Amino acid sequence: MNEVPTRLKDALRAVGRRAAPTALLPREPAVARALARLPADMLGFSAPARGRNYKHIAEAIAEACHAGRPLDRRGLRDAPWCLWQTRPALAQDPRCLAAVLGAVAASPRRRPLRSLASAWMMSFEPGQPGMAEAARLLRDSASMMGSPWDRLSASFGLFHEAEGPRRVAEAALSGRVTPVAVLKQGGIGSLDATSGYAKACLALLLGMIEAGQVRDPMERLKRVRDVAVRPDGRLVFQELGPQTCCALLRPFREALPDRAVRDAYLDLLLMLFGDPRLRPAAWARMVEEGEMVRHWLTEQSLRQFLDVADRAAGAHDFGSMWPARRRFWEAVYDAGVVSEAWVVFSPLGVDLAKRLLGETASFGRLSRGGGKPLAEGHTVLLLRVGQRGLVADWSFNGQCNIWFDHEVTDAPRLYKANYSSDELGVRDTAAGRARQDTVSFMHSGDWQARVADEIGKITGVHIPSSSYL
Repeated sequence: MNEVPTRLKDALRAVGRRAAPTALLPREPAVARALARLPADMLGFSAPARGRNYKHIAEAIAEACHAGRPLDRRGLRDAPWCLWQTRPALAQDPRCLAAVLGAVAASPRRRPLRSLASAWMMSFEPGQPGMAEAARLLRDSASMMGSPWDRLSASFGLFHEAEGPRRVAEAALSGRVTPVAVLKQGGIGSLDATSGYAKACLALLLGMIEAGQVRDPMERLKRVRDVAVRPDGRLVFQELGPQTCCALLRPFREALPDRAVRDAYLDLLLMLFGDPRLRPAAWARMVEEGEMVRHWLTEQSLRQFLDVADRAAGAHDFGSMWPARRRFWEAVYDAGVVSEAWVVFSPLGVDLAKRLLGETASFGRLSRGGGKPLAEGHTVLLLRVGQRGLVADWSFNGQCNIWFDHEVTDAPRLYKANYSSDELGVRDTAAGRARQDTVSFMHSGDWQARVADEIGKITGVHIPSSSYL
């Protein structure tokens, strides 16, 4: 009778001596680990669900609102994304707007408020129907929305249509970062960089830069590139092209920057908007800035001709003539009589120009087939002088040709992509007839004085020999 109890006691003692079994449940639930891996902002900023047809959802919500039916839980979840981003946009219907905002305000859950905040920032455009009403609700409810919305509302006045973007832009300016980076640091980094709120902040930031709050030219160039230009070389917001251009160029209205700064700015401007001489439509919203760039390009084209032709002339043992040519044309430019300039390169000149000037430089090309044989390295400088004059100066083994009226039939046209040698020379007239609208000079003797005299006749500006000899 005593055996069984004894064995039972022994068994209990043995169990007690064994190690405790390993816990089957992890100390940290998998859901908690997954949440920990998510950026904090992902918990604050939301986005429309993929795969949902929000147009149909908006139509159903509008029908419910007009029938006086309250929004169910699913409708309340989706309604903020139908206020501005769908057609129909519910915010344009006062009855639907009031119903949606009322349902969001009455909900005991904070998710509808957070979705409304996200939709409001994505679609942000002051003056748009429903923007002010939604902003008022968000300001009043910010403390109930939780992080990061409550914190951002307190720090930046996020839901004030004017104050919020301004304060974010100021923080971006002082922190040398983009407005989106400021909002990321505040906890909503998943905000689309192309959202309406980000665009409003960037427009204000560019305005601050335009007003002179970044004084160093190269720092200003870097800041504008960093905040307004995508890595692929396009603008973050095409609509902000004029603001971007003004932020770059307006500070130079009072003082012309040096050549190195101008060239650096031209590289970015031509990449973003193209050459205004070739793509005037792209500069239609930036007329004053386009004229400034055209002026800079005129001087740059002259330097292109001088620098590239200098190299090419040296290859043909004409280098000794070049310092005098450079002094002369720089003196003509400095006299203020050159309004436009364009350079035409032979294939060797094209290769030299790309190496010296980069891929953004604009110029024409000499093509084979004209009456004048082309030599490797031939370059032609085209200049508009005064109101009507035109000069075509060949780099070597050619003449300096002047047309008194650039609109005559055989005068070269500026800004073409390709030219034959015939287009850039004075055509012969019939035997016994002298042309009255052109003159040509070989580069010998006192050719500079003779060319300067002809330019003076066209422009009324005397170019003294002391400026180029």
